[in-house]
Amino acid sequence: MRSAARKMKTNLRARSRKIRDLGTFQNSWIVTATFTSVTVENRAPHWIFVESGRRAGAAMPPVAIIEAWARRKFGVSGLGWIIAKRIAEKGIAPRPVLNRLDTQARLAQILNEELGRGFETAWSRITPNDL
Repeated sequence: MRSAARKMKTNLRARSRKIRDLGTFQNSWIVTATFTSVTVENRAPHWIFVESGRRAGAAMPPVAIIEAWARRKFGVSGLGWIIAKRIAEKGIAPRPVLNRLDTQARLAQILNEELGRGFETAWSRITPNDL
């Protein structure tokens, strides 16, 4: 399961490269594997707005966070309020990564391939004396 988790995380990072937020979204994927399950989540504080978007007319997003992002991205101060105001007025279009059918299908394929390998390995270790 751990190899499946590593492959899933690599796949999600590759699929989220188009989100240009200086790597916060791409590097926040957490894939946890146990013996019986795999959990996928993104720990970026703005992940829900990337996946689902933000409707026009909603409350203004936090200016300080957007100001810090604008300073890192553009090297200029004073853009935070302008960008936050525009987001409040116009909203943000969703850019789903995890909630896309092709992503879900690929993650399921990775999991099935790794489970198949695990079963093959376990089965090959069984000797006639074990039965």
